[in-house]
Amino acid sequence: MKVLIPNHEYDYPEDIRRIQKAFANKDFLVSKTTAEFIWLEYSDSMAAGWLCLPESDDEIVASALPYLKYEEENEND
Repeated sequence: MKVLIPNHEYDYPEDIRRIQKAFANKDFLVSKTTAEFIWLEYSDSMAAGWLCLPESDDEIVASALPYLKYEEENEND
């Protein structure tokens, strides 16, 4: 199966990779698009455009997790 992704330039690619890494360390797979979305949502909740990432990966996950829902992978999808 081929995977399609948005043709999109990210404004903060290093932050996006760090968000993905922070979630991967907690056994969660987060796409670049999802990483961008959740941090924009979190930043918006603080009336900011894009907040600097905290030093701790645990803080990144704790800050962004409320903007996600958990879904088991389903091979039938």
